[in-house]
Amino acid sequence: MILFKDIFDEVVYGMRAKNDPDGQARALRRLNEDYQSLAREDSWEEMRAVKEIIWSSSAVQLPANLLGIDLVWDDDYEIEFLPRNRSASEHDDTAYRYYTYPVGSTLVEVDDGAIQLNGTVLNSAELTASGETIVGEFFYVEGSPQLYEVTAVDGNNYTFTPGYRGDGDVSGVKVYVRPKTTKMLQLVAPADYELPTGTITLHYWTQPVSLRDPDDIVLLPTSDVLKLKTLAHMPEARKHKPVSETQVENALQKALAVNPDKPQPRVMRGIHGRKINFGENHYADRRTASVTISRVYNTWQTNRN
Repeated sequence: MILFKDIFDEVVYGMRAKNDPDGQARALRRLNEDYQSLAREDSWEEMRAVKEIIWSSSAVQLPANLLGIDLVWDDDYEIEFLPRNRSASEHDDTAYRYYTYPVGSTLVEVDDGAIQLNGTVLNSAELTASGETIVGEFFYVEGSPQLYEVTAVDGNNYTFTPGYRGDGDVSGVKVYVRPKTTKMLQLVAPADYELPTGTITLHYWTQPVSLRDPDDIVLLPTSDVLKLKTLAHMPEARKHKPVSETQVENALQKALAVNPDKPQPRVMRGIHGRKINFGENHYADRRTASVTISRVYNTWQTNRN
């Protein structure tokens, strides 16, 4: 477990900003910028999540805090949907595939948001007046990229998680519900095939909660990957704690090396990790068997000669 205090203290020490509140504030902002940037680099284990979605032939809205997708899987029919961009998905393809696109506009924007520091309740009469049902939706407050998920509604009070990460109590602030960067998921079947309807399992990774308190947990496999990246960006640290781009890249590669593998389709595999094909005749003569088996025979013959 990596605590934010340890990384923050080392960055502040490298900047010689122990008695410089402004320098510490800059370090905090830069650490969070780099933290969110690193979160997008890859599917880090501690940021992964799983969600069951119901597919009924139309695009499905994804969680707003989704950063990337590891696997789209139909367990009932053992179908793995492969990623494509929107234009490529229209071409003839023998694979089941998916693509995403942004919703394009926010659901609701209000100007009367009131939240207490570390609180979990948003008060907004304007939000109630909008008539929108927003349980399960995400919102953010002006001036901060932190996303909050609405879990319950009671009149003008909207319960959310995590607790408010701002600098203090706020009132009369602008609140944006369902950011316009929220993704939609569309599935596409091969030519002459139909998409099954039902439950689809989505494996993805999420935007981490912003760092603020000493006991906040950093959801990365190593501390150096964030510490060195931030020190390299801070001019105050170049004299006392210089960090090269090579050091930053090496730290990233080391973190990626210890990051566990991404989720895989839940199918039966052999001892070498290959998917078992129960329709294949494993006792067929190599010279008359499938291309996969024949290729082993032909390659051996070619190499022998």
